Amino acid sequence: METGYMSPTKRIPVANSQGKATGSYVPVYRDTLLALDNWTFPLSLWYPLDDNNAAETRGTLQTVEYSHFISVQKIAKLLAKLSLPPLGWTFRFPGSAMKDVSGVPPSAVRGHVVLIHGYLGSRLDMLHLAEQLSSQGYVVAAPEMPWSLSNGAQGSEEPPGGTSIVQAVADMLDEQFGKASLAFVGHSLGARVVAGVARPDTVQVVVGAGSPTTWFSRFDPKTRLLVVSSRGDRVAGWSPEQLELNPLPKNAWLLESQAGEKLPETLGMFPNQATLLLNQPCHISFLSSQTNDAMVSLLGPLLPLARLLGVPVLDFDRYLEQRDSDVTASTWIPVTAAFIDYHVQSIAKLQEN
Repeated sequence: METGYMSPTKRIPVANSQGKATGSYVPVYRDTLLALDNWTFPLSLWYPLDDNNAAETRGTLQTVEYSHFISVQKIAKLLAKLSLPPLGWTFRFPGSAMKDVSGVPPSAVRGHVVLIHGYLGSRLDMLHLAEQLSSQGYVVAAPEMPWSLSNGAQGSEEPPGGTSIVQAVADMLDEQFGKASLAFVGHSLGARVVAGVARPDTVQVVVGAGSPTTWFSRFDPKTRLLVVSSRGDRVAGWSPEQLELNPLPKNAWLLESQAGEKLPETLGMFPNQATLLLNQPCHISFLSSQTNDAMVSLLGPLLPLARLLGVPVLDFDRYLEQRDSDVTASTWIPVTAAFIDYHVQSIAKLQEN
């Protein structure tokens, strides 16, 4: 929670954002809370609204303004073992979703997706993916995990494990929106949580988490798994040269692309396992430009001090040079959304028969 923090507010202009979601539904957003084992976790929730329902409520719908809190105190404690007084900053920036209006029901749901952020990440890190999937008819939830850069999660003693949190989110989606096929997407540390989720007939996506061969070996060959990786990731990167030692599974696809290349029109049917390999993106290039810009504006001036103290910066220095969230998103977001949609709908058809 932000209570008790020095938390000035800054609004971030989005002059070069990834752009509006391209699906046929209107994505709608609301903040809520997840209660679990005497803990509460902030939860971001996106759901689809079709054009007819959107038209009926057009006068009351407003574009969402996201609120993103960064705790300098928590970052200093976890990365540099420094004790600072309560200190943080709240950033506000627009998205392409609409603000939730009480009483507006979601449209028919194609499936559920749970997004899990990485170490010192945020539930808004993959808001660009959430808005896109919601515009395609999916309900998307992103919990604030205990290792976030905010102090949003509140509770006593040790928090529940990441897998328990994600399982609880999935159960909540079933209760509130009806049972539906499910996908999990994890970035960096969030990918480990994805690997630990024990749910049959789900789609798994791991982003910025190392070698795809390592991930494919963790799952049954029938698991629907997409691994998104980059040669330029100095935290958890991968290159195809490693294939000589650790080849991909026989039926897996390897999609190599420059960031910024569009998804080919012919790419619509995916095998159970595939990897998307980019060349330039760093570890945090996969995250939304809005949350990355917030981090840059607040912590950029502290980078020389971090280097002096030997504090790990998780490719933050590389992102300062590249500023490539939007161009990276223009490739990995469509591929990921297409992979999820293809396999979630395949699972739903199998369950109907």
